Amino acid sequence: MEAAYNNWFHGYVSGFNVYWHPRSGNILGQATWNEIAAFIDVQCSGNLTKSVAQALDPLMTDLIKRQAHEKRGMPRPSVLTVQVTCRQWSDAKDDKVLRVFWGGAARGYLTAYNRWGPDKSGDFLLQNNDELIDRWISNWCDKRSSSTILQGMESFIKYVDKERAAGRINPGSTPANELVVPIT
Repeated sequence: MEAAYNNWFHGYVSGFNVYWHPRSGNILGQATWNEIAAFIDVQCSGNLTKSVAQALDPLMTDLIKRQAHEKRGMPRPSVLTVQVTCRQWSDAKDDKVLRVFWGGAARGYLTAYNRWGPDKSGDFLLQNNDELIDRWISNWCDKRSSSTILQGMESFIKYVDKERAAGRINPGSTPANELVVPIT
């Protein structure tokens, strides 16, 4: 179970690295997983009604402060800490355990978008829609074997934002029928 949370967390960190402004490079810096897990345990044990994502807010604030003391200067390129490729995703099409595990990183990435992205109005998908996310990754990865699944999430976010702006998907709802995977 700890490995699943670790994977979700690294997806979350990847999303944070992309969406927090200024871009942080890798917000984790020198922090270890044991240090992060201990921080999360303390936050969650004192706030049993909060989600893990809400419990991460003080952690991210602490990491932002640390980074400000460690390095100053121009924003750095964002680091995706989960590097599962589309080829790996496709090769594991019959391995439901790996798909759930890797999909957790994609959901962590979307959670970070919800918390730190430009639209702070709430859940990007309104609900945890595992099948929709998995289908998007599979379709997107079909022609992009060297890309990562998190790059597929970036494409998914842009697609849903564009569809909502055009009025084809209502804000706060999910694209329930067809997902047209754009060729980019």
